[in-house]
Amino acid sequence: MFSSPEELMLQAQRAAEEVDRVVESRISEEDSEDSEEEEEEGEVKPCGVSHLIETSNPNRTGKPPNRDDAPLSRKEREALLLATTDPLKLKSEAELERDLARLRMVRRKREREERKKEEEKKAAEAARAAAQARAQERLEALKNKNKKTGRKPGAKVGKNAASQPSSAPPPHSLIVTFITLAF
Repeated sequence: MFSSPEELMLQAQRAAEEVDRVVESRISEEDSEDSEEEEEEGEVKPCGVSHLIETSNPNRTGKPPNRDDAPLSRKEREALLLATTDPLKLKSEAELERDLARLRMVRRKREREERKKEEEKKAAEAARAAAQARAQERLEALKNKNKKTGRKPGAKVGKNAASQPSSAPPPHSLIVTFITLAF
């Protein structure tokens, strides 16, 4: 009751062929179902008897009438005329001159505003540079404050020092103090 290797090979081939046939039949069934669904979607079944009766109702929506042969309406003719004509030719000479003068005035005004903006930018930049220079001077003054100024330690700076008559120029620290107090 043992099978020979040749018989086993034949049985395996038959089983494989049977599986292939089953798979192919299922695929073909699915394809046919898909095609049937597509056909059903494409067709619109008429309802009732309306498809059997021909009517000539102008209010019924269907195919749009052929408008190529129909004459144009007044609005359509005017729209075509305006689209094809030059707008400058429609205006009178006086209106055209007024419009062009107005355009020149607007252009000049914009140029003036642009120049004014540039001047304001330059002024703001100059003010920024001046403020930076003042800040740099204050920083230098603070650095120099800690250095020896040539006075005696403990010497008073202020009213008493200013009330003493001296032919020498005021010490540097007074000028620095005055500058720092001013800002």
